[in-house]
Amino acid sequence: MILEIKKQKNEACPQCLKHSFCRRGFVMLFAVTLSALVLAMALGVSDIAFRELQFGTSARDTNEAFFAADIGYECALYYDQPSTRLFPHFTEDPSPPSVPNPECAGYGVVVFPTDTNEWEFTLHDLGQTEQACAKVTVDKSTPNTIITSNGYNVGNQNCEPVANSVERQLEITYRR
Repeated sequence: MILEIKKQKNEACPQCLKHSFCRRGFVMLFAVTLSALVLAMALGVSDIAFRELQFGTSARDTNEAFFAADIGYECALYYDQPSTRLFPHFTEDPSPPSVPNPECAGYGVVVFPTDTNEWEFTLHDLGQTEQACAKVTVDKSTPNTIITSNGYNVGNQNCEPVANSVERQLEITYRR
């Protein structure tokens, strides 16, 4: 009976036992499936790597902007001490006193009064890449002093943000 079964298989495809071309379709299908599987895994790994790179870049840009804002408000706090008083209340004196060469982070500070009882200044070339900047406003219009510092990871000499820049803002309110 075993002989009869083999005989039936031989009669169905006599070339299959003599030649291997009948089995080549299976090998080709297996190779294509395996290649597709490896490609899918490679694309998944590269997608994860790309997202990690974006996350790392975003964290670095956030730190640059935050520390630029921090330098800006620390500078404003330093020059608002009673000994320097670079930002007086307008009721006291509408023009800033002459502080010899005010400087923060190695750069000269030029303070501009506004029409709304505020003082403004910018700091630039901050951070590890020296592209970060801070725009600082010192509001003396109320008995409280409000310092608002906007830090950008990338900005020009006037601290105007460019496309895709990250901004962080710090604000402090106090009364002297």
